Amino acid sequence: MKLLQVEDILKKGKNVLLYQEEVEEYYDFLSDKYRCILLKEPIPLKYNLLKCVKFVSNEERGVLNRLNQPELRDKLLEELDDEVLIIFFNHFQALTWKSAHTLLTLWKTGKVLFFCSFNHHFKPEIYKFYQTFTLINKEEYEKDTGKNEINITYPLYLVVAILIFLLYIRTASTAFIAVSIIGGAWFSFLMVRSMMYVGGKV
Repeated sequence: MKLLQVEDILKKGKNVLLYQEEVEEYYDFLSDKYRCILLKEPIPLKYNLLKCVKFVSNEERGVLNRLNQPELRDKLLEELDDEVLIIFFNHFQALTWKSAHTLLTLWKTGKVLFFCSFNHHFKPEIYKFYQTFTLINKEEYEKDTGKNEINITYPLYLVVAILIFLLYIRTASTAFIAVSIIGGAWFSFLMVRSMMYVGGKV
């Protein structure tokens, strides 16, 4: 295990991400040194927030059950005061935009860190939250997914855009060549953006 690397990342206030590994083994080690909670799954978010609040406070569960999601988030931060809580869970890819946004707001307070794992591609909508993580076994990820290989997707998009542009110019009236050039360039740009959106983030 890369425990020294992990601890260094956490001390810098960054989140930790694993590829094709479970977080439990790291939790067993780090829970002896830090305030940690193991959730295993990232959703349902309200249930997980309730577990976190119960973990750091003496509040009765019946009282907590009446709180909504934003209130549970605020209650958690209030109970933590100046302490830091590390939240562990697997299946990072299961996060939705809404849940990722809520967890991102928790991380931005400096009171909550996340230690997560994933084994599938995740939605582009949670990429902003992903950017707060350091992937500690990046080599394994690149080996399995081929992310270290040359990517020809964007050059292909460019070639298609040029062909679309030339076709647009050819079919346009010569009387409006100036307008056609501008229109063709704009049309090609929109097509490339559409292909990049459909193709997904690399």
